Amino acid sequence: MIDQSTTNRFYESASIPTLLMDNHGNTHLGAPDAVREMFPIELLRKFILDYDSQAEGAIKPLVIAINPGLFFGITKIAPHLYLLAGPVAGVPLENSDIADFAKSILNTTDSEVLRVLYRIPVRFYRRFVSTFTCAIQLFSGQALNIEDVIIFNSKDFDVASVVNAQISDIILDDNRRDSVFYHTSFEWEVDVLRAVEAGNCAELAEKLNAPICGQIGAMSEIPLTNAKYTLIATSTLLTRAAIRGGLPNEDARNIGDAYCMQMDRLDDIKEIYSLMYKEAYDLCAKVAERKQQIGKPLSRPVREATEYIARNLSEKIDLEKLALTCSTTSRTLSRKFKDETGLSISDYLHREKMRKAQYLLRNSSLGIIDISNLLQYSAQSYFTKIFKETYGVTPKQYQAGVPAKTELE
Repeated sequence: MIDQSTTNRFYESASIPTLLMDNHGNTHLGAPDAVREMFPIELLRKFILDYDSQAEGAIKPLVIAINPGLFFGITKIAPHLYLLAGPVAGVPLENSDIADFAKSILNTTDSEVLRVLYRIPVRFYRRFVSTFTCAIQLFSGQALNIEDVIIFNSKDFDVASVVNAQISDIILDDNRRDSVFYHTSFEWEVDVLRAVEAGNCAELAEKLNAPICGQIGAMSEIPLTNAKYTLIATSTLLTRAAIRGGLPNEDARNIGDAYCMQMDRLDDIKEIYSLMYKEAYDLCAKVAERKQQIGKPLSRPVREATEYIARNLSEKIDLEKLALTCSTTSRTLSRKFKDETGLSISDYLHREKMRKAQYLLRNSSLGIIDISNLLQYSAQSYFTKIFKETYGVTPKQYQAGVPAKTELE
């Protein structure tokens, strides 16, 4: 028995809007909810007419192509009952193209309808037809092959020979069909990075859990290598977003480095992509925590001072030079720094060096004396003293695997 739960399950698994209607274009079931109000009844009747106009005795499920590059699938699953699946995008589309389609073809600017349309997946012709045949079997029990479905170019909607040359190539060229790759949309990537920069974990979860148009790009022919390259590239973008959001440079980069090192030990593609999502959530949460601690944005001189310190932990940092770099006096910088961060510049510098030392002790082959020298401590004994005061264990104990008793905020 066909009910609303069936349409819901199909939409949840395929992200393709689905509608059941009678031969007059009256809708009965649909998923998501907005799809029942999405199509003008004249358009639904036109789809039905296109389907019923096939030669008698040769009626097959139909895929209708409409500009600006959208596919719909229609078939009869019972007497006087039709299944409509779509739209899906044959090629990646800009939101402006989809909005134009909604206004000119669907006669709507409704926000809920646009929200559904903006989330439609990209499906090359063969992949969409394969999914459509699965839907037919789910709703009618009829098993079909891809070859049982035919393409129809609806000239009533300003369609070129096969929508356009780009889609024509995808539909007709078997050699290219399985190798064409479209990347995830630029807008989606920007939204994800903005959520991390803002420390908005709820918005990040919404973006990462929503249906995504496009696919991960191909940087290697070896799937496992491609997944690792993707994580490294994504980690770089996420780290920069977190730094822009106020996370200290070293903290953000240490987190990114740690995830890349975890990736090195993985040989499962799904685990790598899962790790990538985990890094996004981790950095976003750290940005949110940082914003809560600070309460308000740092002033320009203090922000520039923290950025300079982060870039130069391996150099001797002189207060006068630091103030000059920040275009202020040492006295003003010291006062503002203490007021805004709660720490003196000296204490802040030691804290950031300890963060770096903690990371290097666990994630590098450097010895304790090498790390001490790298961070510009005049004596290893002094470095050890500061480290133990900070973490409750000595550098040697921490490097050996003893957990820190305290952690920096």
